[in-house]
Amino acid sequence: MNFTKARSLLFAAFGFVFSLSAFAAPAPTGIITYNPTPKTIQGNQPLDKNYDLTIKGPSTLTENVPVTINLVPSILSKEPTVSDNDALSFLIISPSTLTFTQPNQSITVNVRVAVGLGAFAGNYAYNILASGWPVSANVGENLGAIVNARVAPAGSTDTSTPSVVLQQPMAGTVYTYFPVTGIPVTVPVVFDGSVGNNGQPITGMTATINNLPVNGILTGEGTLNASFVGSADLTDPGTYVVKVNATNLNGTSEAQTDISVVVNAPPPTITVATPTAGATFNYVNNTPGASVSVSYTAVSAYGNITSTGVSLDGLPLALNLSGVGTATTATGSTSLVLTQGDYVLEFNAANAFGVATPVAVPIKVRSMEPSPVIPTVSIPSPAGGAVFERTEGDPATVVNYSFTGNTTSGVINSVTVTLDGGTVSPSVSGLNTADITGTGSASYSAAGTHTLSVTVSNGQGTATALTSFTVNETPLQVCQNLTWLPPISLNKTVEGGSTVPIKFRLDCHGNFVEDHSTIITIYEIYPDGSFSAPVVYPYGTGSPNPPDYAITGQMYHLNFATAKGTHRYRIEVYHPLNAEGTSLQLLGAKELLTQGKGKSCKSEKTSKSSKSKKDDKSIKSSKGGKDQKSAKNSKSKKSTKSSRR
Repeated sequence: MNFTKARSLLFAAFGFVFSLSAFAAPAPTGIITYNPTPKTIQGNQPLDKNYDLTIKGPSTLTENVPVTINLVPSILSKEPTVSDNDALSFLIISPSTLTFTQPNQSITVNVRVAVGLGAFAGNYAYNILASGWPVSANVGENLGAIVNARVAPAGSTDTSTPSVVLQQPMAGTVYTYFPVTGIPVTVPVVFDGSVGNNGQPITGMTATINNLPVNGILTGEGTLNASFVGSADLTDPGTYVVKVNATNLNGTSEAQTDISVVVNAPPPTITVATPTAGATFNYVNNTPGASVSVSYTAVSAYGNITSTGVSLDGLPLALNLSGVGTATTATGSTSLVLTQGDYVLEFNAANAFGVATPVAVPIKVRSMEPSPVIPTVSIPSPAGGAVFERTEGDPATVVNYSFTGNTTSGVINSVTVTLDGGTVSPSVSGLNTADITGTGSASYSAAGTHTLSVTVSNGQGTATALTSFTVNETPLQVCQNLTWLPPISLNKTVEGGSTVPIKFRLDCHGNFVEDHSTIITIYEIYPDGSFSAPVVYPYGTGSPNPPDYAITGQMYHLNFATAKGTHRYRIEVYHPLNAEGTSLQLLGAKELLTQGKGKSCKSEKTSKSSKSKKDDKSIKSSKGGKDQKSAKNSKSKKSTKSSRR
């Protein structure tokens, strides 16, 4: 049997078996691989050539558990006149017994083809099979290694060009490219060139795929036997012609085969921008309908978009398209005017590898009555937050206000104006037209915050504008003239540690004024100019002793206990101008000096002077829990020291 025909039948049989297994069950987990296969050895008698064969064991072996297998040769084809024993004797494997101890372990052996002189010229084909794998390895694929031998008769004169044998790729091989991985398919190109013992050495070997050169490694150049090993990366689908050639001084020989590349790529995906599924579009009765914008994008992972479209309830729509046939991304858009009803938009797209899953977008269109037109209203003055100032006793403060209203449908048929919730009657112009204006005023004799409200109506709806403003009133200065009484009026230095009666009168136009809101504050001034926190003394109904002062007859009286040593005190008398005590009128101030006797008070003054000059002179009541105001605030009111006489 011709070895080429035998090899073809063998691979056809293996292909049939594996095509059946592909449909019958998943691929076995244990696979035995051989490299190279097939391998062609050729030459004249006596022929003696060898090469290395690598066997890779299955991944299913148990680590560190030895497995011994045998390499068993078998005859695929031979010359009819040569016995099986003779044919098998031409193939020598060393070693022929291998021990595997690891998963995926590779072991290399030497394969020798030795054909002596005699009637043995011809073509031979062998299969070397690794045999003896344990059942636990679950070996499925184990095709063996194919060896082809071409043996020429001895003593022939070889004046021919080299013989070329293309080992890989095999004729008709189909390679699949998966664009999603981005990894191209690698096509191996392996071939041998040889001449007889009396032939001319090989001077060169080249390979091309579709006439484009293939990079590879040439070994054996300048000898009678050479080999070329190379590869090419391909991604484009189609049929490719692989050509190889070997050259010597007698000329060039060529071999070729066809392979193909197919692409396994997904169909396009569709993204709809508008409308959204379930959207409802409304339009006013007696108008053409609702405007519906349609836009979407189709994207192909590999290859251009070949077609795309949209249908409305099964009827195709005219679209503005871009990218179809020229790009991997295509867009489509249109605008529809639809009347009341329920509709389904269906989007589709395709590329060379399939049709996208259609995207269905249901929408609703509903008619409705026209929306009422709401008028507008504004209050130009007074501006929101405006403040008007007045002084107690002045004539009433007049606040003028104005407003405007407008409607784009119908007329303004009513205007309602309120101040602090009470209805007022301003002057209104333009009533029962589309535009109105109004003015009015209000008078205030006291402080307060007020709210102005203007509401307009056009019969379809109403609109309201609000603004707030404040009237501030400054109280009049009280008529209280202070007269200091002895002993404080004598301006004498007193002994530190003694109790000093602080007495004064308040008069208005010669008449005594009894004012229980009057407060007395006392604080110490230190030598460095800083001062202590003030102590506040309010009116009390008891004795003139702290924490209160008393009014006795026509005299204000406080018994103040001074500290021992030399000190400087400041006494201030205030009248609150408001109930909150945030505004104070200074009625009078007096300083009191004390003199120490005997022992110096330096340490006391030093301790007190450590207080910050910036300490707030908080007015504190000596009564528990009774908050008072800051004396600093009270001092800031010194400029208000004036009396109405």
